[in-house]
Amino acid sequence: MRKIKSYNKNFDVELIKKAYEFSAALHQGQKRKSKEDYIVHPLETAYILAGLKLDDMAISAGLLHDVLEDTNCDYEKLKKEFGKEIADLVNGVSKIKELKAKGREKYNAESMKKLLLASSKDIRVVIVKLADKLHNMRTISALEEDKRKRISNEVLEVYAPLAYRLGLAGIKWELEDLAFKELHPEEYKEFSLKIAWSKKQRENEILKLKKTIAGALRKNHVKFFEISGRAKNFYSIYKKMIARNKKFEELYDLIGLRVIVENVKDCYECLGVIHGLWKPLPGRFKDYIARPKENLYRSLHTLVIADDIGGGLNVEVQIRTRYMDDVANEGVAAHWRYKDSHENKKELQEDKRFDRKLGWVKQILELKNEPGEEFLKNVVVDVFGDKVYAFTPKGDLIELPDGSCLIDFAYAVHSELGNKCVGGRVNDKFVSLRHLLHNGDVVEVIIDKNRLMPSRDWLKFVRSEKARVKIRHALQLIQKIPAGSGKIHDEDENKEKGGLVDVGLKAIVSFGRCCNPLPGDELIGLISRSNRVMVHRKDCEKIKLKREFGKQRVKAYWREKINNEVGLKIIAYDRIGLFADISNTLAGLKINVIDAKAYTYGKKDAACEFRMHFNDINELKDVVSRVKKIADVREVGLLG
Repeated sequence: MRKIKSYNKNFDVELIKKAYEFSAALHQGQKRKSKEDYIVHPLETAYILAGLKLDDMAISAGLLHDVLEDTNCDYEKLKKEFGKEIADLVNGVSKIKELKAKGREKYNAESMKKLLLASSKDIRVVIVKLADKLHNMRTISALEEDKRKRISNEVLEVYAPLAYRLGLAGIKWELEDLAFKELHPEEYKEFSLKIAWSKKQRENEILKLKKTIAGALRKNHVKFFEISGRAKNFYSIYKKMIARNKKFEELYDLIGLRVIVENVKDCYECLGVIHGLWKPLPGRFKDYIARPKENLYRSLHTLVIADDIGGGLNVEVQIRTRYMDDVANEGVAAHWRYKDSHENKKELQEDKRFDRKLGWVKQILELKNEPGEEFLKNVVVDVFGDKVYAFTPKGDLIELPDGSCLIDFAYAVHSELGNKCVGGRVNDKFVSLRHLLHNGDVVEVIIDKNRLMPSRDWLKFVRSEKARVKIRHALQLIQKIPAGSGKIHDEDENKEKGGLVDVGLKAIVSFGRCCNPLPGDELIGLISRSNRVMVHRKDCEKIKLKREFGKQRVKAYWREKINNEVGLKIIAYDRIGLFADISNTLAGLKINVIDAKAYTYGKKDAACEFRMHFNDINELKDVVSRVKKIADVREVGLLG
């Protein structure tokens, strides 16, 4: 009660008291694995929620969160006693009892799906669940070893990333370190000993740094409220050690400081003062105020070398306002608290993209029709997995699962952009549809307005489930055929037999690269021992050489009606607008482009490949003729 009163003097005492008494009565006689009375757990959960300064409804739900799952109380009874809002919060947190007999994996997956879908309607559901999970992790030592490891893996895969998504940094760090302790006990013990050993020296160094910064800020009339050292997260150190192949000492040597100032203007002035004191390391400045993270986080980060202290220390400084600091630690809970109390109006107005920053909630809704286990797998990859951050040409930040390509990016921006995508430029260079994106890439998607649908082949290489869902939906909608949920058919199954050329016999036909036959050229075919026919232009210089090997010749003709997919490879001088010029030419001819890619070719050239559908050979002939007339095009040839 005192905890709640510290931030809400007008809280509903009777509601909190009633929720506690109701829960205590239902859990009467129940014990936890730790031998404690069960009511201790709901009380600790509610205390964590009060630490986040949540409202009366959420705290009441924390006190009641296990009554539907572990007692004989049902939803209707709970709703009658506490109203629909609290009953829905508790129901969202509760696992699905009926599925318990169907196996742990299905039970956990479907329960997680229920939790996340309920959270998409009321985000407090997942905050209550995180508080519940945090206390369970604090007391996990009472469980058997295999269960501790299973739960810890689940925490690292789902719950810690979920806390990060909500901006709950404190809960994320503690969950990670508690799970790390269970999964890697030796490394955890080693970290603890090393940090304890260097603690006294580190405290003296931090004190000197704080005094130096405080003095410089006062001298330059920059108002600040607090300068503090930042504790290290064991698990984040461990991950960096693995990823960068570095020793503990190399990473822990970095000292972290945080400066809290009055407003955004002071953030940048403070940055200037610190850079005036010590030299910043190139490439290590990050402006999360101008470009906030997707979890609402805003701050300035800089890494400097304090060469006058401790023989030269690497110091990472974070600079932010009080509001930013509260949001960094309490996430959405802090945002809503400020919003409701009308404090920090200016900063709230600057943070207009709040709803978009919780776009992962919308992603969860898009996956709602997936079965539980498939849903959880896709959520882990798309929503909670490692991310890559790329930008549109206008500077909008697009967040994607790590390993995403140009097609994933296009669908993340808009479904129609994905459906009509034929290529793109990344950092002003042509790339293929399969091109993997990296942090900081600026991506321009090139479209064909006449394109009706995506290629089924895209399902083989897109990374995000959002892209897969949109591609399947488009195929079902336009083609009126099942797009399937897993098996991907080879597009060759849909092609008409016979290809572009008639050679008068059943054989695999390919084109000679030496002479590059194109529609309109007279043809001749050479039969190989493997019953393949290589088609050349009749005037090809290599025909004479082929005759020396005694290969049989056959007549070859261009088919008039082809109803086929054809690939064209275009070699041209690499210049801005080349891919767009080719795409616009094809669009003007009303050609259905199925796939397209572009890449550098040699030192100064670019190669553009297009797969298109043609009904007759004259259409193909016209395209070749028109493309050859485009400025800087050097060569046009058939693929395959």
